[in-house]
Parts: sequence; C-alpha cells; structure tokens
Amino acid sequence: MAERNWMYNGWHYGSAPSNEWIEKTNMFLDHAFSIPDLVQDGSIKCPCGRCRNYMRHTRDIIEAHLCKFGFKENYETWTAHGEEHIRNNEPVSPLAHEEGFDQPDCMDEMLLDIGAVQPPGIDEEPTSSASAFYRMVDGANESVHDNTMHTSLSAIARLLDLKSEYNMSIAHYDDTLQLIHELLPPDSKLAEDFYHSKKLL
Repeated sequence: MAERNWMYNGWHYGSAPSNEWIEKTNMFLDHAFSIPDLVQDGSIKCPCGRCRNYMRHTRDIIEAHLCKFGFKENYETWTAHGEEHIRNNEPVSPLAHEEGFDQPDCMDEMLLDIGAVQPPGIDEEPTSSASAFYRMVDGANESVHDNTMHTSLSAIARLLDLKSEYNMSIAHYDDTLQLIHELLPPDSKLAEDFYHSKKLL
C-alpha cells in the first residue's frame, strides 16, 4: 500500500525518524488503542521489528520499540490492529496465516477456542492427559529466562515463522536452536528441537 510507505521510508536504524513518521505513528497508535477489542489491560500487540505482533505492551513501550526497531516488515495492512487482511501480491508467511499469528486474538484465547485451556469457573477435575496438557501450556507461558520478554511459546512461534518464511530444513532449524541454547543460560526454557517445538503449537 503506497500510502503507507512512510512506515519504512521515514525510519532507518540508528537514525532519528522523520517528522511524518512520528506524526503518523502516533495516529496509528491512537487508532489501535481506540478499538476496545484490541486492548487488554492497557496493552496491544506490538508491531515493532522485534516483537512482530507476538508480544503485548503498553503504549509507551510500543512507542520506544517502534523508534528503536521500526515496524515489522510487510505490515502495510494492519491485520493485528483493526484492519481485515487484504489478499494481494505481498508475500505472507504460510505458517503465520495458518496459525493466525497476525490475528487480534492472543495465544491463550486460541488455545481456549480449541478446548486446550479450561475456561475459568469450571470445577470439573481434568483427566490425567488434560492435566499434563495444562502443565505444558503453563510451561509454555513461562519466560525463556529471567532477562527476556519472550515466553517459550512466543519464542518458538517466532522461530517456526522464520523456518517457514525462509524455507529452513528441519536440520537447519535444529542446528539454529542448538546454537541458541549454547548462548542462553543453562536453565533457560526453550524447546530443544523441531519435534518439541511443534508440540507447543
């Protein structure tokens, strides 16, 4: 969408954004935060190049992220911020489309929709297999380590999206995860390989 070239032309890493970029970014945030269905506890999905709509933040944090990281690539249609997806010739990650990662619903709501998470107020004792699944979901919502904003689930969702976007082989994906594990603290909570990654989603 040509009218939104400002999102990328007005921002360059390490440089101050243009006045047009600042003005229209504020208009974008005004629009997004004005839609009640998008706002949860004062936060919306952050469209910066780091969070890529996987993480929720308050407005001040999103403003800081956008100034530092810019908008995520190919986000001229604001599918996670109140606009319907428009089918055109822009590349769309197959995994992101199939899993609905760019939709306004958060991951917990997606799990609730498919019956993976027991809604509040239901006192029925879960089966042993259901209990194991709930433990897995709880674990997926833990931070990868103490000094990151990513949960195990959001990190793996991002990695699997990259695998799909760049046509990474399973071996390539596993090798990348192994390197990431070597860089992380020993007690970090991140899937070990592709097999365990897919079990989270």
